[in-house]
Amino acid sequence: MLKQHQVQAHQVQAHQVHSDTAARMHKPRTICPICKKVFVSSGFYHHVLTHAEIRPYNCDNCGEAFTQRSSLFRHRKIHPGPLPPYTSQISIAGLAKIVLQKHSKP
Repeated sequence: MLKQHQVQAHQVQAHQVHSDTAARMHKPRTICPICKKVFVSSGFYHHVLTHAEIRPYNCDNCGEAFTQRSSLFRHRKIHPGPLPPYTSQISIAGLAKIVLQKHSKP
């Protein structure tokens, strides 16, 4: 039985496949229909929202809007004093699907 490094060496020599490429070959891919960017893991739905310039995360103190929740949480730290707990339940996938439906209409 071949060892892992022997299999990788064979893939590189015989099939011109680099080891990092071989590891990614079997992961599911999502292609943005708007710009054709390929996503191997997460981030696709947030990416789609950038095409529509949607910023779904709003600061409850000053109203500034952000594309990602982590950016909102980082921003909230600039406000003095206690802040109310963040309770928004936004469906990023739902928003992205609406953007994609609008984009696919002729």
